[in-house]
Amino acid sequence: MYDFNGYANMKYVACYILILALLSSCGSDANIVPDQRTAIENYIQNRYPDYFEQNGVYKCVTNMDRPEYAKLDIANYGDSIWFHFAAYTFESSPSTTPYFTDIAEIVEGDTVLNPRYWPNGPQAVKIGSTPLIKGLTAGLPDCRAGDSVYLFITSDLGYDDKTIGVVEKNTALMYFLKIENVKKQQ
Repeated sequence: MYDFNGYANMKYVACYILILALLSSCGSDANIVPDQRTAIENYIQNRYPDYFEQNGVYKCVTNMDRPEYAKLDIANYGDSIWFHFAAYTFESSPSTTPYFTDIAEIVEGDTVLNPRYWPNGPQAVKIGSTPLIKGLTAGLPDCRAGDSVYLFITSDLGYDDKTIGVVEKNTALMYFLKIENVKKQQ
């Protein structure tokens, strides 16, 4: 014979556990971006002490000490910019292989990436008009021709809660950019 009262109590316990599990997963989603910011800051503080935050993106220009730097045009919204790039996922450090790149040396030297499927650069975009992830659009202003730039992008400014190709949802990103040219809007 079945104990229907015991079965009903088990249903309540199971529902209670399910509700707790759902509530605890909601709380962890709220910590994703702050946790990513902490991981990014921990990674870049010693490696790139001259980093700065720009529009929610952590930006490191590694060659600002070149003599012509101060005389070069500064990219702004509406300007056109040409760059080579390598895009990596980021947890506590960048992944070892980019998920997307147009830098031939990276593709040709890697046994995993097939150069046939990658774009030939440099990429040309108009800042603020060309559809890009928010973090890339936010990090391009103030770049100059010849810059070598690292952008560290939290998931809310990347692909957010969407899985895109091999990039899982809620994944932070790191972009390496080699800026080729900046053309001011006319």
